[in-house]
Amino acid sequence: MNRHLSPQESAESFSGQPLDPALLSHLRECLECRAELDRFGETVLAFRGALREVINAHVELTPAIELQPHHWAEAPARGRWQWAVAAAVVVLAGLLPIVALDFTQRSGGRPASEEVDPSVLMDSINLHLSRDLPAPMEPIMVRESGGIQ
Repeated sequence: MNRHLSPQESAESFSGQPLDPALLSHLRECLECRAELDRFGETVLAFRGALREVINAHVELTPAIELQPHHWAEAPARGRWQWAVAAAVVVLAGLLPIVALDFTQRSGGRPASEEVDPSVLMDSINLHLSRDLPAPMEPIMVRESGGIQ
């Protein structure tokens, strides 16, 4: 390699990126380019050291903030539980009428304490088992066959 490293090539070699084999051999042979890279490395190290000193001095001058617990610091956790309980109450209040309606529909609108005649219950079961179609579909079949319009 006849020429010295360009600034970009110097930066690439200093940054640790993979280098071209020709560039590596030039760095091994050229004392001038190696000295330039050494100077650049020393400058970066000096800059880093100076920056650390400035940061350390700034940290030492900054007063420490004392964090003391306040009564309002506990409020968010307590508030979250209150909202969770309130949401559960709302959901349960919304589901209660649905569950009660479903229960009354299943029991036929009768209270559970009312006695059911076994023969009426057996006739109901036989009617249900003897159907060709489910009860909700019977009106559709009657309309199609021309019975009720």
